[in-house]
Amino acid sequence: MEPWCRNKAELNDFLAFVIVYGPDAFPADTNMDMPRAIEEIKAGLERCAGELGGVACSDELIALVNKANAQIRAGHLVQGWHLLQDVKHALKA
Repeated sequence: MEPWCRNKAELNDFLAFVIVYGPDAFPADTNMDMPRAIEEIKAGLERCAGELGGVACSDELIALVNKANAQIRAGHLVQGWHLLQDVKHALKA
């Protein structure tokens, strides 16, 4: 399966997609769910480590994604979306 996020721009777009449609309103034709979306974001961060300033930056952003996922799974959607938004903002820096 083709990755959703091969570079920083695609990762930024995918984060917006997840924020708009997650956790349970993804378009049916995408075959996306929240666990898969979180994994794709983390894989995208790893693929884009060079563009993001190295592995340390990527690891910090993955930690934010993990926190966001925990909040979303606990039903704290607003807090989870805010953390994903923080990741999105970091991509623009």
